[in-house]
Amino acid sequence: MSLYSMLVIPKQLISDKFPTEFDDLNKKIGILKSSEQSTYKSDKIKIDYIRHIRNAVAHARVSFQPNQDVTFSDEDKIQQCTIRYH
Repeated sequence: MSLYSMLVIPKQLISDKFPTEFDDLNKKIGILKSSEQSTYKSDKIKIDYIRHIRNAVAHARVSFQPNQDVTFSDEDKIQQCTIRYH
């Protein structure tokens, strides 16, 4: 619930008002990740980490392995993005 309230709701309410700040946050999140894999066509140039993490949280596709990693999985019928943090 904490991730939902911190990621899903703000993205919906303020991303259009603060696009520069969201872009900066997206870059910082990208630096922190330990691995990524995406088949989304929109990710060919640059992965939108905030969007994929937000979608993973909103659809309950987050897995935790204590003392190891957190994995966010965003997928639709034909595309998938997995972002892992150690």
